[in-house]
Amino acid sequence: MSDNGHAITVTEANFQAEVIDRSKSVPVLVDFWAPWCMPCRTLSPVLDRVAADSEGAFVLAKLNTDENPNLAAQYNIRSIPAVKVFRGGRVVDEFIGARPEREVREFVKALAPTQMDRWLMEAASLVYGERWDEAAAAYRRILDAKPGHPQAALELGRMYVGLGKGAEAEATLNEVPADAPERTAAQAMLPLADLLKHVTNGTEQGPDALYAEAARQVAQRRVHDAVETLLDLLRRERDYRDGAGKRAVLALLEYLGDDPAVRDYRRRLASVLF
Repeated sequence: MSDNGHAITVTEANFQAEVIDRSKSVPVLVDFWAPWCMPCRTLSPVLDRVAADSEGAFVLAKLNTDENPNLAAQYNIRSIPAVKVFRGGRVVDEFIGARPEREVREFVKALAPTQMDRWLMEAASLVYGERWDEAAAAYRRILDAKPGHPQAALELGRMYVGLGKGAEAEATLNEVPADAPERTAAQAMLPLADLLKHVTNGTEQGPDALYAEAARQVAQRRVHDAVETLLDLLRRERDYRDGAGKRAVLALLEYLGDDPAVRDYRRRLASVLF
């Protein structure tokens, strides 16, 4: 594991300068590894990718424990890979073992947020304060700077769903790249975007009227009422619009998350469908 443009190799000779001294101006993440360690080989490319996306928010350093036993002993390295974060000349956080990329990114974000991370936090704060136009502009700033940014597209799409803006939600959720982990969550939200596009003036009849009513209820943030309406719709026409009704209910249950009513809704949905 040598320098690759995103990481530096550190040894006992340069550790003071490259880690201790440098950490006084920027966080330094040190990957303690060894050539024989298979989990190290799993974690290493994950750290490389996170470092490449960090916009210089931290420095990634790699230290071969076989070649630098004194440092390994000094920092009590008993199991590898071991990752330690230095700030101000001392260790401020650490973890041991290979971890999924999502967990590594969350770990790094808490210690060394990038400009994108700060913009995301700003946008989330604006959503929390219900400053919708400013929040939309904040998410758009991210998407303009980095088109297809998965988290920004997902959160903006989720916000549009909450505001009852179906067309905007659909377009934004479809911006989440196909290979991004957030794609699954975005796809799960799309049935709600489709439902919201059916908010009408109330002239429909039969099952169409129930579907439109559920759309109005979602737009009004009456999510529980919308679930009840869609369950009523499915009792009348189980395969409404080739499964659109079922997909909308499932999406609403995902939207409700850990709401206590979800378990009962799932039981009732199963009784309707099966």
